[in-house]
Amino acid sequence: MPTLGVDWGAKRVGIALSSSDMLATPLGILPNAGDLVATLIEIGERESVDRFVVGIPRVIAETPETRRITRMVDELRQRSCKEVLVWDESYSTVEAESRRRSRGASHRKKRHLDDEAAAIMLQAWLDEKGGSDR
Repeated sequence: MPTLGVDWGAKRVGIALSSSDMLATPLGILPNAGDLVATLIEIGERESVDRFVVGIPRVIAETPETRRITRMVDELRQRSCKEVLVWDESYSTVEAESRRRSRGASHRKKRHLDDEAAAIMLQAWLDEKGGSDR
């Protein structure tokens, strides 16, 4: 069941793909501009995904950011007619940065890690569900 992972950010959105329900791989970084939902649906159609997993930070109180993500999730659910799930993405960017450093990447060559964070979040979801619908 192909799945598209989405790591929403105010400026950039990282996306990752799992075509096997076993391994998530970074797919790319999108600007958070224009009709993001239409772009995600288009990518979903191109990759033949059956569902979307959107990362949302686990917070005690609702924030403006979590409200924006929730609105995007609702719109994606309505417009795509696909299953759209939310998953805790807390620390996925921190983990992506840690992995970048462990690979010996230079701190001076800072690149955006949003797609890697999306893959980390999606992989956590895949690992947690443990193949319950494989």
